[in-house]
Amino acid sequence: MSDIVAEHEVGCVRVFHFDPPNDDGPIFQFQTAIGVAGLKAEDVQHVIIDELGDMPLRSFLSVAYDIDTAALDNVAELDEVSGHVFIVRSSAFLDRPVTLTTDGAARLVAALWEPSKLDGFAPPIKTESAEGILTPPAKKTPSDAAMSGRIATVALLIMALLVILMIWVAS
Repeated sequence: MSDIVAEHEVGCVRVFHFDPPNDDGPIFQFQTAIGVAGLKAEDVQHVIIDELGDMPLRSFLSVAYDIDTAALDNVAELDEVSGHVFIVRSSAFLDRPVTLTTDGAARLVAALWEPSKLDGFAPPIKTESAEGILTPPAKKTPSDAAMSGRIATVALLIMALLVILMIWVAS
């Protein structure tokens, strides 16, 4: 059995049962067991069921990952899991698309969706106002009064330079 992580997948939380053979890097052993070259460690959570105390795994997933309780109720295997569990978000997989090996030492218990990620991308906008190419507004041309003021300023500067030149020549 295998599970495929799509290239643009967002918001899937996979729950795996995997008892690492030893305590030397359980996440590295887990990524080898599911057949991936690398995982982003901040998106992988290693949970030891006994350390949850009285809290069942389904409650932990509901509180920690905001998974809908109705979705959790559809997965009966969550109550039967013991030992070690690895909870992996879609963003943990560095190379996508990737096919996961889920029937060997690591067994996929559930693939659940975080509610805020269900819609992934917004649908395209299909209105008349969204069509066409947006162009910047046309540059406003200066008024006649502004142009007359600029011409008068240039004329005054030229006359001032001529007066200065005549005074300098006369001295």
